[in-house]
Parts: sequence; structure tokens; C-alpha cells
Amino acid sequence: MKKLNVALAIFVAAVMAGNAQTTVNSDIVGYNTITASGNGGSGTKYSLLAVNLLNAPSFVGTVNGSLTAAANSFTAGQYNQGTTYPKYYVEITSGSSAGSQADIVSNTTDTLTVVGNSTFQTAVGAGSTVAIRKHRTLADVFGGSAGTAAATDVVIAKGATLGAADNVIIKEAGVDKTFYYSSSTLKPG
Repeated sequence: MKKLNVALAIFVAAVMAGNAQTTVNSDIVGYNTITASGNGGSGTKYSLLAVNLLNAPSFVGTVNGSLTAAANSFTAGQYNQGTTYPKYYVEITSGSSAGSQADIVSNTTDTLTVVGNSTFQTAVGAGSTVAIRKHRTLADVFGGSAGTAAATDVVIAKGATLGAADNVIIKEAGVDKTFYYSSSTLKPG
């Protein structure tokens, strides 16, 4: 009986070693549904929502401390700032400043210029890995990609004025900014 117990113990130990748990990390893939409470037709109702999914990276690679990647990593102007706001941001994904982010102002075929360029360059460090992502937009979250009153994918109530439409309030640098989907496009209130 002792031989069987010893053999069984060795077998159990071998199985447990083969089933050791490992940690795996990956980008999130899929979608998220957010439910906003309606007001029942009168009064004001607030729903606090967080947009917690990111756009897939359009670039992942290594840069040096001056935000320079390998030659011809980008198309010149590919990540240039829009007329009002930056469209893309860069995130440090490895190194001592992993998690730091900055909006991209412009780019050449191998170099990024970001808001707070010299400060961010100090944080990057040579050999850091970065990811470039497109910012999420209100149209990404609420629909309206066609940008017209005829757009059928809009999930918020459209209106000719701020008071006639659902409002989206975004806090930016401590200031609330109100947007609504007007009869022609998504615009500030």
C-alpha cells in the first residue's frame, strides 16, 4: 500500500506542476454596452458614464528619448492635430514612465511632436516602447458617424437647440463642456 501512496503522491505533484497558473495580458477585444437612464419625458436626469474601451493602436514600437522611431515608421502628417483638438495620443507602454500619455501635435516620417514635448521626452527614455492610439470621439460612443440629421445610428436624442436635444457633458481640465447632436452635426452647446 505504501508503494501506491508514494506513486499517487508523485502523480498528483506532477499534475499540479503541469497546471501551474500563469498570467496572460492582452488588449481588450469586443464591445461594451452602456445604459443611460432616461428622464421619462420631463425634468433632468444625469447618467454618469465612463468610456472604458480604447481604440486599437495604430503604431506600437520602440522610440528613443526624442520620440524618434525607426526611419519611415510613420507617414508624414499621419498623426497631425485636427483643427480643434489632437486626434491621436502616444502612451509609454514600457520603462520607468509606463502609462504616461501625451497628445500628438504633429509628426514626420520618424519623429513625433507632442503637447509638452520637452517634458514628455524626458519621461520617455531611450528604448521605451510606445503605442499610438486615436482618441475616442462622441460619434464613436453615441453614433452619428454620418454627421447629419439623417444619421440613423445616433443613440441620443437629436434637436435643433441645446434645450431640445440630449446633452453630453464632458469634464475637461475641471470645466464642464456641453455638447448635443443638432439638426446637422454633433456640436458644442
